[in-house]
Amino acid sequence: THTHNTHMATLPVGFGEGEVAELRRLALLTENAAVRRWVGDRAAAFESLLPKPEAPAPAAATATPASAATGKSAGVFFNSIRTYGWDETGSAVKLYISLDGVETLDAANIQTTYTKDTVQLQVLGLKGQNYSLSLTLAAAIVPAECTVKAKSGRITLTLRKAAAGTWGSLTAAEKKKSTFADPELDKGGDPNESLMKMMKKLYEDGDDDMKRTIAKAWTESRDKKGPALE
Repeated sequence: THTHNTHMATLPVGFGEGEVAELRRLALLTENAAVRRWVGDRAAAFESLLPKPEAPAPAAATATPASAATGKSAGVFFNSIRTYGWDETGSAVKLYISLDGVETLDAANIQTTYTKDTVQLQVLGLKGQNYSLSLTLAAAIVPAECTVKAKSGRITLTLRKAAAGTWGSLTAAEKKKSTFADPELDKGGDPNESLMKMMKKLYEDGDDDMKRTIAKAWTESRDKKGPALE
């Protein structure tokens, strides 16, 4: 797991949560370590510039805690999980959430709720903090066959697909929206080629700092594989 401290002044035009998720998806697919590290750093930097969700209003003192089935607890504040990775096979989707020390929690402190097209994760009492992730998925899953595992600072959610095939997008929002406006980005093509096209687009649209950063990353990875950036 890398610590991302890269600062970006502004988001590229048209960037949002869907684009950040796509960067992370492509980072998982590439076999080039230098490119994977660079794309992961960009995703983290761009994500830090996304609008932060407003904290929920405190619950009334007389509120009754909701049951575990609802995935919510009255009066408890949750930190929204905004950084995660994902990958898929023909039969399943896997989500990867890094939380330091999560493997030390009791199983009861890691709660999941699944429906045919949603997944919710809650992590309770991790170093005095609570965390939550809630997603509406791009396609249907089989709730009874979904699992959660915590190991070595990472939670892995395995979502069994209701129908075999390739999703391409993790969430319904990403599926509805063209994840990348660039028509040359072919999800069905070679992942490294897609990354190269993405980096060229970021280089063309970026400011001077971004151009220098991309040029440096390209110099580090050029000797391993991939076409030269022009």
